[in-house]
Amino acid sequence: MNKQIWLPTVILAAGALLAGTALFEKTAQTPAPPTHTAPTAAPVAPAGPVYGPAVPNWESELTEPLAVLGYYTVSNTNKASLDSLHSFGGGFLNQMTTMTFSALPDGTIEGHAPQDGLQAARQENVKALASLTNGKDGFSPDTAHAVLSDPNLRGKLVQNAIALCEQHGYGGINVDFENMLPADRADFTAFMTELSNALHAGGRTLTVSVMAKTSDSPKSNWVGTFDYAALGQAADQVELMTYDQHGTWGEPGAVAGLPWVEKVIRYASSQIPSQKILLGLAAYGYDWNSANAKQNKAVALKNIPALLQKTGAAPQWNDADQSPYFTYTAEDGAVHNVWYENPQSIARKANLVSHYHLGGVAMWKMGLEDNAFWQAVKTGLEGK
Repeated sequence: MNKQIWLPTVILAAGALLAGTALFEKTAQTPAPPTHTAPTAAPVAPAGPVYGPAVPNWESELTEPLAVLGYYTVSNTNKASLDSLHSFGGGFLNQMTTMTFSALPDGTIEGHAPQDGLQAARQENVKALASLTNGKDGFSPDTAHAVLSDPNLRGKLVQNAIALCEQHGYGGINVDFENMLPADRADFTAFMTELSNALHAGGRTLTVSVMAKTSDSPKSNWVGTFDYAALGQAADQVELMTYDQHGTWGEPGAVAGLPWVEKVIRYASSQIPSQKILLGLAAYGYDWNSANAKQNKAVALKNIPALLQKTGAAPQWNDADQSPYFTYTAEDGAVHNVWYENPQSIARKANLVSHYHLGGVAMWKMGLEDNAFWQAVKTGLEGK
């Protein structure tokens, strides 16, 4: 789960504002009561998890190569996503979606196409999608309700999305509507179906980003709007935002513990053809300040080694969550807890793609990662 929005949290969850996260602009999960187990100190990751039984595959074989999608963001001062595209496009990434467009209540679309990014995508043979969010200043339930509940405005938004693709050469749309009202569930499904039909008529594709959940919960905030089964019929790809199991809004814990990720996959695979599912991967961690929660913040994965070196902390491993963490004491005496992803945890999650016959992975976000992240994704997807 942002464009310049360090937004109200999301992925399984009810909105809590992620403090100090100028790193991203999108979040994921609902601040739910902590469910992680107590950390087990183990500096080196043990030999590998025992995965649950695979859900029966909807098709015996994938008909296309695995998708590896990255979220591309833009700011006036930060070209990290563009640098990531030049470094990892083609060799690792084969799709990207630009987080630069927002739907407005009247069915119009505001935003811009990053021409340098689109040109680089063409050079690297990376398919470019345009991500469409509900509101220009954050994920707005009012904006979503206004445009989704009126069939005429839905139609206008569909037409504008098609025009956007035609004008800028996008290969499709990624709908990233979050923080919607559960009452808008049927209207959101109708919008996705209408947009899918229009995109397919022009040879383009539709991807939808959905809150991670382990049951339907149609009346719950944040997750209730997403009818997995219906969206799985409309969309070509369904990106599970399997990150932010824990975050700055709550107690320290794994960003995406492996058992929780598997539960989300198993539910999703029971509703959606598995080859359409993209597994969400986080290229970041969170740093919790035990003395002042207002100073909790996100940390880019690529900056973790420097933080370890600066603080002298020793990496630990939580065997239950298959996730790394460490603690350190800051100069002001405050104890910090940092949970993050490392090559071992990323590879083990990426390995779930083959185990559950998924369609690929999607990462948040380009520019937070390093080469080790992509090597781990490659290792996991290859089943090593």
